[in-house]
Amino acid sequence: MSNELGRVAFIGLGVMGYPMAGHLAKQGANVTVYNRTGAKAQQWLEEHKDHGVCATAATPRQAAEAADVVLMCVGNDDDVRSNSSEESNILDDGGPTEDAHADRLETHSVAQPSASHGIEIDTDPAAPNV
Repeated sequence: MSNELGRVAFIGLGVMGYPMAGHLAKQGANVTVYNRTGAKAQQWLEEHKDHGVCATAATPRQAAEAADVVLMCVGNDDDVRSNSSEESNILDDGGPTEDAHADRLETHSVAQPSASHGIEIDTDPAAPNV
């Protein structure tokens, strides 16, 4: 059975991200999650282990390595910055990235330099397809 939803890295399992990642898993996406609180990621994995291929990652970079798309749902500008920093390096592979809190200024400051590397960041906070 082919997976039309592909491989998704989901960064941030807060009040919005946890169920969003779950909906993707229930629809058959191969979802790898990262959350700075590892226990929350493990809880998510336990809850969704029977839906598609689900996994946790120790770092944002590890989550993004094999992903077709990276979805980031984090709480503030500092979190956007830390998850897209050179250390986490999630933006190197050129896959599309979506920040569900994209109305923040930091998302726009990350998106502009990423575009010069062929990386698409959707800064539309409506995100109708997520």
